[in-house]
Amino acid sequence: MGETGAANAPGPYDEEQLFDLKAAPRLVPQTYPGVWPPDSVVVAADRMWKVVDRYGSALAWAQTPPVRLGVCRVRSVLAADRKDSSAVQLNRLAEREKCASIDARAPVLAIGSNAAPAQLRHKFRDRPETLFVPSIRARVRGVAVGYTPFVSQFGYVPATAYPDRDAEAVLAVQFLDDRQLAELDESESPYYRRVWLDAAQGVSVALETGEALAGAYAYVAGGGVLADRAGTPIRMWLPGTDSAAPESGLNQADLMASLHADPEINPPADGAPGDLSGAELTAAIGRCGRLRPDNPFFDLPDEMGSVPRRYGSMLPAGAPDDARAPAPGELAGEMLAWVGASPDGIDRGGKSVIRLSRDDAARLNNPKLVSIRSAQLAARHGSAAPAALAALHPYDPADPAEPADGHAQIDHVLRMGCGLERGDIVAIRPARVDRIRWFDWMLGKPTYLTMRVTLADPASAERDIVLMSRLAIDILGVEGGDYVVMEGAPDEDGEVPSVVLKVFEVPADVEENRRRVTGGSWGARFPAATETLGVNQDLPMAFVDAELRSRLNVNGQTLGTVRVRPGRLHRFYAELREILLVLAVALLGVVTVVGDKSVQVSLILALVVMSTVLVFGRMRRRLSHRSKSRQFGKKRQLRKARRKDSAR
Repeated sequence: MGETGAANAPGPYDEEQLFDLKAAPRLVPQTYPGVWPPDSVVVAADRMWKVVDRYGSALAWAQTPPVRLGVCRVRSVLAADRKDSSAVQLNRLAEREKCASIDARAPVLAIGSNAAPAQLRHKFRDRPETLFVPSIRARVRGVAVGYTPFVSQFGYVPATAYPDRDAEAVLAVQFLDDRQLAELDESESPYYRRVWLDAAQGVSVALETGEALAGAYAYVAGGGVLADRAGTPIRMWLPGTDSAAPESGLNQADLMASLHADPEINPPADGAPGDLSGAELTAAIGRCGRLRPDNPFFDLPDEMGSVPRRYGSMLPAGAPDDARAPAPGELAGEMLAWVGASPDGIDRGGKSVIRLSRDDAARLNNPKLVSIRSAQLAARHGSAAPAALAALHPYDPADPAEPADGHAQIDHVLRMGCGLERGDIVAIRPARVDRIRWFDWMLGKPTYLTMRVTLADPASAERDIVLMSRLAIDILGVEGGDYVVMEGAPDEDGEVPSVVLKVFEVPADVEENRRRVTGGSWGARFPAATETLGVNQDLPMAFVDAELRSRLNVNGQTLGTVRVRPGRLHRFYAELREILLVLAVALLGVVTVVGDKSVQVSLILALVVMSTVLVFGRMRRRLSHRSKSRQFGKKRQLRKARRKDSAR
């Protein structure tokens, strides 16, 4: 197996051997472990795709910067699809094929025939809809591949993994959804256990995508490992390696020939060794002691049937260092952290938030607001990489546990805005926005929307207005013709510029025309987030002209984002005007009906107070979003956390 992937253009592939169901080792046992692809691929029931990096270039061990698997692109490798040269993100392909996302899958080392597409197709032949398996080549250290001391029902000696601190092999790591994992568990049981291998067992896994995995599952057989007469495990020959090398191991045909030729296992009858059945060969191997009975991997906990460890939750420990973070000079002044998902059950207060450990927040001087962007995209595209404003969520003992140092838990909307995947590296810097907050105690904290900016329609260009969808306007709690406050990207000093704009609903024909011309990636006039960042569905669009984007400091960003909140002063005047009209009618009725001056004054004062309360109550309901049941639940959690602390 070569050290680099094939060229960008797919193929040539021997489809008959690689993908044809008839070539499965279950049907042709002497070919075990089957034909392995020379590249990282995605295997489905009726086709196969080659995996390339996020920009469409071939994967290469030394050259490919670390990239999360979901944003890698794929190209079809089968002859029937060769005319389709488009490359889509792996996450988008999974969506298109109606399959589980990459983050929801579990990584499993394929040490035997599971790495052969033909064998996978045979195993899932009765359930073809479940077959969608990313199979990524990886350099695996600390794991050797040998043979089990038994013959399977299909007539071949299967593979098993055993520890060897000096071993290094190029194997496939397959990312399986829950259903696939359950079916493989069933097919491997009861002879195998599914165990977790990581640094604790001296195992390291480096994907061809440049990413180092925290660990992976492996199916390990019981009964030990097939060995030679000296008790040394027999290595299995790995497809793609040099079979003439002394350390390459034995292929299936040579192994079976050597076992049948061993006089202790197969004593000659009438001067020639006989043909042993699989059961007879298994019994003879055990009787002659041709095995090493111990395998420390098999003593690890069996995780068959348990909730699997998923790729999306497997984040490295500690903070990203300069060796893993791209171009640290480009990110001077920004703190780097691994990206994780923010947990459920936190009070966001109408904002999109990021959570940091208290120590990491202190390193940034505990700002209320930060600007985030992808470190990988910033290293490659500089200031064109999109950034987003995020509220730094304060520590609360009633919330889920705070993230570890060097980790950032980020809301999904913010990750979409910056093109961040879980496991990516985020660059964070403090930001400040000038906003009057003394109104908050009466009206509540304003609702914010993170929106993607796009070029204004000619009818709205060169005017201080913004076009939005009806839904975005309703969420903000304003109406067409009201004002909104738009916050952009911070300057070198961390100050965030903001502008006050009138908002109008974008006409359907304008929105439809913009979607029709949207497409392409970096450098396109209307780049698509799907092609550029791997985001689908994208954030709501805000149509603003170039002059406003410049004032907001987002003009240089590709697919830049802004944060939008309602302009509450204008809304207050509108609400007050409506209430005053009602109040005037009520006062006229009071003066007409009630003759006592003191009663009139009392009623008028009561009406004014009630009107004021109604104005602020109505604005609070429209312009801020807080769940009352959430507040009660939070108080209960806080009391519970305090009781636990006092009990300690």
